[in-house]
Amino acid sequence: IATPQEFAFDVVDFRPYDVGGFSPSDPPESSDVKDYFFFEREVLAVGDGIVAASGGQWPNRFAENPMINPDDRIIDQTQELLDGGMEFAHAILGNYAIIDHQNGEFSVYAHMSENTVTVQPGEAVRQGQVIGKVGNTSNSDFPHLHFHLMDSEDFLTANGLPVRFSNLPDGQPPGWDFKDGNTLLYSDYIFLNIPA
Repeated sequence: IATPQEFAFDVVDFRPYDVGGFSPSDPPESSDVKDYFFFEREVLAVGDGIVAASGGQWPNRFAENPMINPDDRIIDQTQELLDGGMEFAHAILGNYAIIDHQNGEFSVYAHMSENTVTVQPGEAVRQGQVIGKVGNTSNSDFPHLHFHLMDSEDFLTANGLPVRFSNLPDGQPPGWDFKDGNTLLYSDYIFLNIPA
């Protein structure tokens, strides 16, 4: 059984508002994707490698309003893109990149903004290099970055691999403090207070 997303997680930007509340946008619950804190923030490669696959033509016009439930729109939009000749991985992942780290690990970055993916298959990348910008494309209900590691470049047949963090600050209350394990398990989360 292939389980490519077994250790996957979403990177989001929630900020405090009101008393005890959090919002991914300003104003809260905005219907304009440009109001979301994380929209078009730079996405960096987690390690050196060779780009195995990428795509950047999933249209932002499909995702301008994050308040529209993606379940109500994603199937028709994906079918439209497939009918228009978009490759399956691109239609499913939104704008994306898959990097082969040359050690049996492949990293996946999905849902990036249209025309912001800066890398092409076969290109060498370095850790920390900008490879795109956060978006809201494909199966996404507000701007975020989907990330996971897997053991081959085919996201449909690969197996997921755990991600080990080496340079994140300790989790902030009320989030889980991952200091001892330095990794996330299913349904775990971390709140980090990272300056902009």
